[in-house]
Amino acid sequence: MLTAVVVGLSAPGTHAQSPDPTSQRSASVAASAASGPKHCAVVIKKVEPGEAESEVVSQRCADSASALNASAPGTAADTQLFRLYGARDFTGTVYTIYGSDGPCDGAGYRYPTLGWAYNDFAWSIELADPCNTANVHEHANWGGAVARVNGKMSDLGYLGGRVSSIAVWHS
Repeated sequence: MLTAVVVGLSAPGTHAQSPDPTSQRSASVAASAASGPKHCAVVIKKVEPGEAESEVVSQRCADSASALNASAPGTAADTQLFRLYGARDFTGTVYTIYGSDGPCDGAGYRYPTLGWAYNDFAWSIELADPCNTANVHEHANWGGAVARVNGKMSDLGYLGGRVSSIAVWHS
């Protein structure tokens, strides 16, 4: 059975097309990070039989990690799966994704579409043990370019600011 993973934040309409999409995306992510929360936690469940994607159990954001921890005490019982960062080199707004159904295994956690709130956010990713492998995809439902991540990646390169679906597992 596969499960979902959710990540990132960018306000709707902040990714206007331009001749240089990388600089446009960088500017919009920086603007979003400067005006919004710096730390977010998302808790997801594994995909239930017959379902296409994981259910989001909770989502909270705060201006600091300590404020987030105070407002989201339930995440301590959940298993950290990975962190997405809104900038290269593990900086910028941080989204920590937790699994409510235990650690990664061979089936792992999968999310076929990050949705408008999480689409095109991540510039770097850090997996949490035992999640040691991830595929990040440019488009929803595993479409477009894909990058394999083992452990962590400080710069998603072409996929920076373009990630729309993701899967993590233990290999």
